[in-house]
Amino acid sequence: SQADQKRGRVEMAESTEHIQVRNGMMQLNAPLVMGSVVPVGPRCLADLQRGSAVEGDSGTSPLQLPPWLNMERCLRVNQFWAEHAFALSFSWHCSLVIGFSIPTLLEALVFTSASDTPAKALKRYMKTGQHLKDWHAGNIWDPASKAYQSIQQVRRIHTGVRAAMKGHAPVSQNKFLSQYDMALVQTGFMGAATLYPQKLGMPISQAAKNDFIYFWRCVGYQLGISDEYNVCSVGGEVSDGIVKEAIQKVLLPDIAHPPAEYASMAGAYIDGINLLFLGIPFFSVKSTLAVTYWGMGIGVPPLGTLDKFRFLCMRMTLFLAGLLSPYRRLLSRAMRATVQQVSGGIACLGGGCPLAGVPDGASTSFPSGNAVGGCPFLAPRENQAECKMVATCSPLALAIMVPLFVLLVTAALALVSMTVLLFTLLQASGAAAWNNPATSVLHIFASAMSSLSHFL
Repeated sequence: SQADQKRGRVEMAESTEHIQVRNGMMQLNAPLVMGSVVPVGPRCLADLQRGSAVEGDSGTSPLQLPPWLNMERCLRVNQFWAEHAFALSFSWHCSLVIGFSIPTLLEALVFTSASDTPAKALKRYMKTGQHLKDWHAGNIWDPASKAYQSIQQVRRIHTGVRAAMKGHAPVSQNKFLSQYDMALVQTGFMGAATLYPQKLGMPISQAAKNDFIYFWRCVGYQLGISDEYNVCSVGGEVSDGIVKEAIQKVLLPDIAHPPAEYASMAGAYIDGINLLFLGIPFFSVKSTLAVTYWGMGIGVPPLGTLDKFRFLCMRMTLFLAGLLSPYRRLLSRAMRATVQQVSGGIACLGGGCPLAGVPDGASTSFPSGNAVGGCPFLAPRENQAECKMVATCSPLALAIMVPLFVLLVTAALALVSMTVLLFTLLQASGAAAWNNPATSVLHIFASAMSSLSHFL
């Protein structure tokens, strides 16, 4: 009836009044009120694992905004990134080193051959860092923004890798880079920062943490993760619970028995990162895993002398970042500058995609905007240079190593001063004290406490 049609038009107008179109993209005028509607999303790891048989890209258009989107809340991540870029990047570093042990994810990395040497690994992961920087500092919903273009490039890369892997294993029943695989990667990018922010040097509120989880819900959507398998769909304690379950049931069992290629891939990555520190082996696989275990609150395995020193240096850096906000901001600026500096030369990795490793001009084409196939990142071949990544002293290296050096020198001077003081006190206590070691120790302690009490 005409009355029903009129009522339907009114209801449609009311349901869409929060949407407007700007620069060719639908946007929200105001957050959509969900009311009593329960968000669609996983509640446990088992819900995620059902996605292992589901195609990794949901096929949703990045221009079609989800009804749950709150644009203002999503963009709060810009300020969060400005303050905590270093802590987030360090969490990704730890997640990557332990995450190499997940067989399905390592299989994709080995297949692409894009990170099997230190130079290639450094370029590949610094380029990934540039993408992450763009997403956190921009607007992943605005087609005119660098962040939107970046996240859609990565989505096309994932599509290309899936197609290439299917081409090499046409009879396989596996879904390469499935919804489950994508969700596991998502936990690596947001899980450490939301479960252990204090240990990462991030003194943040619960509201800020929930906003960060919400941002990664948005990132998942734009990368083609359906709400049903998006770790961050429900948010809050549910997301944290899924991450904890993934750590206990997937990550720790896998790192206890890593794949054969783990050592070489993790080693290439670590050696590549050390190129930013003048080639000095500041990081190692063992010390990075030790920091990861410490952050999770589980036992740290025995370490050699050098790895213990690395472990303590990393913990001291995180402690200072959490304690001193100026130093935290300095580290974050240095992190952003380093990513920008290194990722600027990504085109030198001639011969294949720097993210996926798919050969330039290969028959496996990337959809949307790359009809000839190959990698959308590569410059024309005549403009490519041979990739020769050499050791350098990056802004990040200076921001980390200079304060640590100052602390070590200060500690050494304090130790020398204390030794001289104790020696002087011992001499003053009388030469007879030298004849009995136990008496000497007691004399030292008593004299030191006496001097301290007079000083105070």
